[in-house]
Amino acid sequence: MKRIRIWLITDTHFCHDELIRKKLRPINYQDKILTNWKRDIKDDDIVIHLGDVALGKSRECSDIIQSLPGRKILCMGNHDKRTVNWYMDNGFDFACTEFTMRNIIFSHRPVKPREYIKYNIHGHLHTISRYNGYIPAKNNWHRLLSLEMEKYKPILLDRFIHLSKDAEYYKKEF
Repeated sequence: MKRIRIWLITDTHFCHDELIRKKLRPINYQDKILTNWKRDIKDDDIVIHLGDVALGKSRECSDIIQSLPGRKILCMGNHDKRTVNWYMDNGFDFACTEFTMRNIIFSHRPVKPREYIKYNIHGHLHTISRYNGYIPAKNNWHRLLSLEMEKYKPILLDRFIHLSKDAEYYKKEF
């Protein structure tokens, strides 16, 4: 029996040229994300996207999302302004604001601790420096996924949980 792989990705911000203009991302960030996603993720894999998928024209965003392999789940972020049905009609198998699987809550923004839940895996903050005082390695509840720190690559859920326990991981310079 083939083991299902579960991948995480967040804050792809497809078609968000303002990030390039403000020098928050390299010119080729979108190509890096698309190349890495298509290389690593297979059609049977599950991809949990922690929000802020794309900004821009609906047709362009839809074409990008639908071109990506995997069974996709979206935790809608602050830039995901379309309806849940739009995302599900345009490439996502499921869309919501947050959901729980095993003992993990997946969300775009950090959420408050809850009983019987071990972790909150979220995006939104991009890098630690964006939010004063937020240090995931010292906070046993929150696990910040930063696409920038992952070099614009999706990461396997099991690997992310293992790495996020290591404070040195968050100090890497890329």
